[in-house]
Amino acid sequence: MIINNVLLKLLPEHIHELAAARVQLLSMRGRIPELLDVEVHSNLRDSGYDLLLITKFKSMEDFENYLPHSAHVQVGQFIGPLLASQASLCYQA
Repeated sequence: MIINNVLLKLLPEHIHELAAARVQLLSMRGRIPELLDVEVHSNLRDSGYDLLLITKFKSMEDFENYLPHSAHVQVGQFIGPLLASQASLCYQA
C-alpha cells in the first residue's frame, strides 16, 4: 500500500476557510477510483501546519494516476490559492 501524507499551511488571511478546505479535500472520496481512502485532520495547536491530508493507494501506479485526475485537480485549484506552504511524504506501508 502507498500512503501519501500532505501537510498544508493556510495563509493567515485564509485561515477562516479551514473548514471549507477540509470539505474540499474530503470531496475526493468516492470520485477517484484509485483512491482507497482519504482522511483530513486539523491541527489542535496554533503552530506549524493547519491540515494533514492522508491518502492511500494500492500501488505507485494508482498514486500517479490520481495526481492528474479531474477531481484531484479541482481540489488543488481551490486549495492552492489558500496555501502559504505545504510538505509531503509518500511511502510504502
